[in-house]
Amino acid sequence: MSKKRHFTSKLLGIGLISPTLHYGIFARDWWETVSLDSKDKNVVFIVPFRLYMRVGCNLNGKDFIITVLQNNKNIYKPGFQCTCENISSKIEPYPSTAINSCYKEVFGTKTEYSGIAVIGFEDEKIIQQLRNEIEFFPIFLRIEKLSVVISGFGYSSKDGYYGAGEAVTCKPDEWNNHEKLTKVFDRHIKSRKLPNTMVNWSQLFHDWYKQDSSIIQFPSILAKIYPEDYKLQDKELRAWRAMFKACGCSNITPFSHEESQIEFWSRAYNDKADRQILENLYNAKLLNIDNKKEDLLWESFRDAINSNKRGQNGKIRILSIIAPKFKYKDLIQELGVASSTITNARKHARLYGPGASPINKIKRKVQRLSNVQEEQFTIFFQDRENVAMSSYHIDAKTGLPVLYLRDQKSELWNKFTETYPNGMKRSTFMARLKNSTNLKYRDDLGGLCQICNDYGFEVFENLANIIRDNFKDKTIMVS
Repeated sequence: MSKKRHFTSKLLGIGLISPTLHYGIFARDWWETVSLDSKDKNVVFIVPFRLYMRVGCNLNGKDFIITVLQNNKNIYKPGFQCTCENISSKIEPYPSTAINSCYKEVFGTKTEYSGIAVIGFEDEKIIQQLRNEIEFFPIFLRIEKLSVVISGFGYSSKDGYYGAGEAVTCKPDEWNNHEKLTKVFDRHIKSRKLPNTMVNWSQLFHDWYKQDSSIIQFPSILAKIYPEDYKLQDKELRAWRAMFKACGCSNITPFSHEESQIEFWSRAYNDKADRQILENLYNAKLLNIDNKKEDLLWESFRDAINSNKRGQNGKIRILSIIAPKFKYKDLIQELGVASSTITNARKHARLYGPGASPINKIKRKVQRLSNVQEEQFTIFFQDRENVAMSSYHIDAKTGLPVLYLRDQKSELWNKFTETYPNGMKRSTFMARLKNSTNLKYRDDLGGLCQICNDYGFEVFENLANIIRDNFKDKTIMVS
């Protein structure tokens, strides 16, 4: 049975609950779901990371203090900083990262700690202190693939509705009522924490109301209130669609989004006539919805991918230019590539950059023997006391003259160790000797003259010794 490590943490500062952060667009990051065993039952708590809360914990004999701040990269998300004496970590997105990085700087080791445990979220007393005086706890739901956060409940002041009522709306004839139009804007645009980059948004509705036609083209109509090079995100487009509906407008687009991203909206109370006009224009192919630039882009990439070879420096490299920005289904549908190719292209973009050449990996060469040891082996087998060189045999593999060993391998090894005590090991010596194809045991070549013997090819050395022992007359030996 595994033993769970417990820490003695102390809440040094309780911090505060910020409505903008704890109930805003990134509310999910400011709350932690904690499960504790209490009196033979499991209890689940939702605990907040309070802004500026401080928790102290002793790790390995030193006091560490963890502080909750706003993240440097996104001020709407939490950040965690760990301090020990005069050493502080960077503001990290997770408590574990901050604690472990600070611990490494203090002790020089890579010990891993659970940030949730160290910060006191496994201590019921600290949990109760952090949950104290919170009026509303967010509700986190999972609806199919959507993560839903309920950060508050509204109510209506109308009698008989028991606190519920209709949403704030504003009909086209009421668009000149700035106060009412602003309420709709606050409900659908401002409450979603969208970037505040729009200029004089109410002028959009005034111009729309004054124009002769009741139809506008979406999202190009939004270009009037956003900077020239601003790119609208999906959540902003969804917010403006909700705003238009609340202002009495309707979507009368006669084609699907797969055919074109362009939409047509009408402010008419009865949009039947506008809807019929657009449908007739669409059927007569008089409606300008061609995405020629987009089609040209896909066609260019199709040609580039088909013209290049497979592999990292071919198709994958070309696809890496756009792979991180498009969905899998769009790339598969438009370019006819496999999902594995898209995955490799995205990986290529992360490692080397979109469309960049891959960096060649440096091949690691391991040299087990030093140059000195290599030279010792070569010199040893160039010595005539150890080998005899063949007069005409050459090794076909290396092109070197064949050398005949004068003794057994074990005897040669003993001689080698006496000559080079700090040389290569026995196993290396034997393996090198076995793999050297030009080093062989001596065969009886026969017929070599005394001149060859004088130059080192001592094939008949034993025969010459026998002659000297048996013939005393030197004239006979010479003849």
